Amino acid sequence: MGLTDIVNAQLTHIASTDFTNVIPPNGVGQQVNGFDAIIRYLGGLLSAYDLLTSDFVPEGTYDARLISALLKQAVVVGEHLKPQFNTPSGLPASFVDFATGMINNTMYKDPLNNVTYPDNNAAVCGTIILEFYRLSDVTGDQSYRQLADRAEAYFVHPNPAPAYPYLIGSELDVETGNFITFDFGCKATIDSFLEYLVKSYIYNPRKSLVSSQYLPFWLGAVQSSLTNIVESPVGYPQLTYLTQADASGAKEHAMDDYACFAGGNILYGSTYLQKEGSSADNLAAYAKLGLDVTSSCHYLYTTTATGLGPEQWGWFDQPGKNTFNQTWTNNVTYQNSVKQRGYFILNPEYDSFPESIESIWYAYRITGNQMYQDWNWAIFNSIKAESDSAARVQYSSIMNVYIPKSFMGDLPSFYFAE
Repeated sequence: MGLTDIVNAQLTHIASTDFTNVIPPNGVGQQVNGFDAIIRYLGGLLSAYDLLTSDFVPEGTYDARLISALLKQAVVVGEHLKPQFNTPSGLPASFVDFATGMINNTMYKDPLNNVTYPDNNAAVCGTIILEFYRLSDVTGDQSYRQLADRAEAYFVHPNPAPAYPYLIGSELDVETGNFITFDFGCKATIDSFLEYLVKSYIYNPRKSLVSSQYLPFWLGAVQSSLTNIVESPVGYPQLTYLTQADASGAKEHAMDDYACFAGGNILYGSTYLQKEGSSADNLAAYAKLGLDVTSSCHYLYTTTATGLGPEQWGWFDQPGKNTFNQTWTNNVTYQNSVKQRGYFILNPEYDSFPESIESIWYAYRITGNQMYQDWNWAIFNSIKAESDSAARVQYSSIMNVYIPKSFMGDLPSFYFAE
């Protein structure tokens, strides 16, 4: 875009930043959330390095020393993240102290047996392979890849077996690597593990024993989703959603906005494999599923007062009732909403999540249909319309998508990043 002065300021700032000096909000300790540090800091540094050393940016545009500093800082962050994998299983702990290397785990109480485990979730533990593989490839240090492979092995060989093939649960015991829950779906706490599988296959030029299983696992998860968890609300056969489950594996007939990434990811992966000449079965059906899920997520944005979608919603899987939760069936508001829209809202917040927008973007880029471009432009204008010069925070998240200007007063970093 020619904004070289801005990029120079960013590069200078990054080069001068001490990434080992972590100052938390409460001023106590140096606890780092490993997941956020990997996907945002490490991923951001590596992406910037790759972009600025690519043919897209003419050589000499920026100081080579500042570009090199991106990779040096990525190594600093990567090295300080390594201790989080010092668990009996090799799954990452939730937090790591950059000063001491000490780790802390979150704890999870299993509602099925009331046993408490040191745990981490599938999205956190499974969303490391792109960044760690890339860091190994650009530095020649294979220790990052080895850490990622060890952790990822628990996913491609899940124990115990999931409720449906390839549809893993969300919580893992970091002591043993075993799964604690059976709550499948593309939802939060599982989502980006599934996203990274096919992207890692497309990226990874050197397949290890573990990474060679990523594509078969992703294909299995897509087929299992198509077979087992695709649902349409009663009376709305044109809508296609991917139900999630509770800890026991019971279908909830509900979905969250995080899961809307699945439309774009399934479309992206299946289209790539088709172009590659893959012999995998059902790729055309998968591509259609991706478009159908994307369209159904967009539908939510067209049926609210703000033009923005809710964070979580449910539907009736039988006429007049939801078999998972009878309180939903007996809720008059839910009943009325189902008659009008086919769904009812479980969480009305719009928290700037990018998943639906991302899937719509994939649909536009892959099909070339301007309809999808128009959909995202309408969402952008809805976001813009919901901003207010009187608001404490511009472009704030919305508390209730049915109540215009119901500002939450925060603006997540991923609004800009994603």
